Amino acid sequence: MAKTRYPELDLDLSFSPIACAEPRAFTQDQIRHYNSQGYVAGIPLFTGDELAQLAEACRTSRDGLGDELNPHAHIGWVHDLARRDNLQPYLQDLIGPNIICFISEYINKPPGSEKEVVGHQDAAFNAMDARSVIVWVAVEDADTGNGCMWFCPGSHLGGALDVEDPKGNLNASAGAVDEAGSTYGKVPIELRAGQAVFFSDLMIHISPRNTSATRSRPAITFTFTSAETVVHPHPAARHEPILCGGASGGGHWDLLPRPE
Repeated sequence: MAKTRYPELDLDLSFSPIACAEPRAFTQDQIRHYNSQGYVAGIPLFTGDELAQLAEACRTSRDGLGDELNPHAHIGWVHDLARRDNLQPYLQDLIGPNIICFISEYINKPPGSEKEVVGHQDAAFNAMDARSVIVWVAVEDADTGNGCMWFCPGSHLGGALDVEDPKGNLNASAGAVDEAGSTYGKVPIELRAGQAVFFSDLMIHISPRNTSATRSRPAITFTFTSAETVVHPHPAARHEPILCGGASGGGHWDLLPRPE
């Protein structure tokens, strides 16, 4: 079975450990945790007035924030979030100095939402080697009561799983998810509002429905990689890249300007 949307591409779908001798933002223990478990959670990116402004912008946006993929490429203030100064040192520790954001999404589960996402790996969606870092930011508290994500820690080391349908459903096959849960276990990724979790594009993650009667679960997620990563111009890819830090590297990306 295929493991990505692009079975015809010869992609490297193995995890490449992070080596950062002098981290700027993460501790060495956090980098070791990222390498062994596939994620680091609880990183505070928004607090105080900035958090209140973010939550208000998400609640009141008339820019089509949740209507389509990649709002960073179409909405100026989301573009600016991907390039925040306090985010860049964390990304430099994991990716290097030249940083591309190529996918983003606003995801909200209102109270009682039946929406759920079964186990999948984000690498299945990308026309490139598995070298990306996802940053998932909780706009409000996310916990087991309102449908927070669950991870299978360490599953990123097992490589890519078969997907249900490379032309449509890119969720991992049900048997593969069950096996991963038995092998690695599952843990809830509970975050306070304004906190983020950084995780590998090979991490198997699950997003259950929101069983709360009163609480939403809004979040913004960004996918980053190094500008040196070779991206394939596949017609099915939904990449909309912007430069977030450093230089454009080897010219592999057709970079977009800041939207008005």
